[in-house]
Amino acid sequence: MPPNETGTVFLGSTTLVNFGLGWQHQNVKATLELFTLFDSKAYDIAYYYTYRLSHQPPEGVDGKLIHPVEPRMVRGTVSISF
Repeated sequence: MPPNETGTVFLGSTTLVNFGLGWQHQNVKATLELFTLFDSKAYDIAYYYTYRLSHQPPEGVDGKLIHPVEPRMVRGTVSISF
């Protein structure tokens, strides 16, 4: 779906790959997760609309605003259930 009503803007698409492993024995659980496996430099989300910063004209400017994909990271957790 294009980000503007006329369909004249396309901001691309993003595919992310994450990986996770887990182990559980009785009441102990351990997990290891790897996010952004291929270290993508794409946009996590992108918007296209009229915005205005303090130094811009009163009517604003049309443009894209982006949030980049988080960098590759590893997360490990251990949990114990009682």
